[in-house]
Amino acid sequence: MKNVRNHWTQTFDPRSGASPIRPVAGYNAIIIDSTAKFWGGLETSGASTFLDGSVNHSNWWYSIGSQVSYSGGIPGPNSVVQVVELYIR
Repeated sequence: MKNVRNHWTQTFDPRSGASPIRPVAGYNAIIIDSTAKFWGGLETSGASTFLDGSVNHSNWWYSIGSQVSYSGGIPGPNSVVQVVELYIR
């Protein structure tokens, strides 16, 4: 999937750790192009990436700050991608 855009708000600070619930606390969907792979906002991940959107699951899709390659790229919204962008307002 290319040009997939998820626009949402959340009150959960993803730097605080993994979320115990999916979606994360205060999640509000605005425009969501993909919910595959356990999407539910952003949370702290494990050793493979800093943040991920596979909330309350061991997967690390929707990776932000990937530290290792996954099948030659980055685990994106529903497939492996080469570029991920995060805009914060």
